[in-house]
Amino acid sequence: MIKKYSLVLIASLCFILSGFGQGIESFTNLNAPGNSYASGSYTGDNSNLWSYSGARSVTSTYNITGRSIGFTDTNSRYISSNSGINGVGSISYSTRSYWTGGSATDRTISVFVNGNLYETFTLSTMGTIYNRNVVVNESGDVLIEFRSTGTRQIVIDNISWTANSTCTDAVDWANIQFPTASPQT
Repeated sequence: MIKKYSLVLIASLCFILSGFGQGIESFTNLNAPGNSYASGSYTGDNSNLWSYSGARSVTSTYNITGRSIGFTDTNSRYISSNSGINGVGSISYSTRSYWTGGSATDRTISVFVNGNLYETFTLSTMGTIYNRNVVVNESGDVLIEFRSTGTRQIVIDNISWTANSTCTDAVDWANIQFPTASPQT
């Protein structure tokens, strides 16, 4: 009986905890210049330290929400930070074209976690904001990195990630049995 209650309790906790967010980045604290591309670092939302290269602040015309980060079209172009001790379950972000030269298909963003490539997304339409979600499931304090890998400028914003679920045992919900109450003597 105790074993059955324990299973239900563990399954419930895993279900509840898997839905809570782990981190966000809105670029509100981004210290990159607005008129040239640079490299640097800053403390973002949730006190995460973010490092960037080939980036600038975008606050009008091509921004997504408030301040966004825009990447140049040459050299090393990225932003990265560690996730925190709970790893990454999934990552969400928004992206769009930046400036008007070239075509949408010249703009590509790649998502890496701990050096592993999880998504390469190429825009299909200029001016459209794309909201992306990538399933990752990496444990521990892992490095999250977005790299601009296309040949033209691109903007990203609204990064968020969930904690990696530590629950790996499947629960057979159709066959859970609850004990019947017995009178106490």
